[in-house]
Order: sequence, then C-alpha cells, then structure tokens
Amino acid sequence: VCVDCHESNSYWNNIFVDSYYGTAVNPITGKTQILINRTTCAGAQVEQGIWNIVTLLFLIVGISLFVSYQNQVEVRLDEGKTSASDYSILVSNPPDDAVDPEEWREFFDGLLGELTGEKQQQVTLCTIALNNHRLLKNLVQRRKDLKLLKTLLSETCELSDMNDGAAVDAAVTLYMEQKIEQDANVN
Repeated sequence: VCVDCHESNSYWNNIFVDSYYGTAVNPITGKTQILINRTTCAGAQVEQGIWNIVTLLFLIVGISLFVSYQNQVEVRLDEGKTSASDYSILVSNPPDDAVDPEEWREFFDGLLGELTGEKQQQVTLCTIALNNHRLLKNLVQRRKDLKLLKTLLSETCELSDMNDGAAVDAAVTLYMEQKIEQDANVN
C-alpha cells in the first residue's frame, strides 16, 4: 500500500502510468487507496547496453595499461639487478690454439671499445673452460640424484644439508632398513 503515492508519474515521463499504479477500495474504511501493481524495471534497454559496453571497454583499456606498466616496472627493476649471466659470453667453436685468457681479454676489450667508443678496459675477468661437457653432464646427473635422494629420504628423516656425508649415509642406511622391514612384512 502506498499512502503518499500520486497517479501523476512525471518523473518517469508518464511511461508507466497505466501499469505502475493501481487503485483499490479499502472495505473497512471505504477509502480508495493507491497500490503499486508492478515494478518499473523495463528489462534490457539500449542505453543500459551501451553503458555496459562502455564500462567493459574501460576495464579492458585499464587492465591493458596496468599490465603494460607492470612490464615496464619489471624491466626497470631487472636492470637494477645485475648478475653474471648479464655479462657472460659463450664462444662456440673457438680456434684450437685460443687458450690464453689474456688474448681473449684483449680481443673483447678491443671489440667493446669499438662498440662503445671508450678506450678504458671493460673486461674484468676472462675464464676459459675447454672440453667440459663430461663435467657438466656429471654435475647435472648429481643434481638429479640429490633431488631424488631428498625425495626418498624426506619420508624417513630430515636432512638439512645434503653435503654432509655422514648424515646422508645414516639416512640412507635407515631408509634401506625400513624398506627391508616393509618387504619382509609384505612377504
């Protein structure tokens, strides 16, 4: 029941006059009362759709600008952090007689001097590692083995340092004893 309602709906430009308001007679008092028949929601309108599309486009542009800004900040922060990989050079197929680090240093100093136009020395350290494929392969295998060992031994004990030989031996022995017990219990 709407006590203060009037049938004039000028705010809505009278578009819902016929369907928005209704009247009824109160059987007790005999007065006519104005009732609200139904909502003024008119469903999806073109104007509402346009606002939704504008909002969606605004969000897309805003998110795109934010991602672009984040990428710029990431590059700026990465430039502030230098590591050895930023200054390392790998030379593939060098000449067989090129084993002197000083010779390589002079070569790279000259090359950098030509590129940058500076005459002062820029190469601070030059190391030559020849035929180390077996060493690198063994180091990779060691890392894989240590990772597997950590995974297996994490069930039986805690190892804080895998480089402690005595602790690793004790953990492996304990692990093997537990596995032997489990196998004996199964059979």
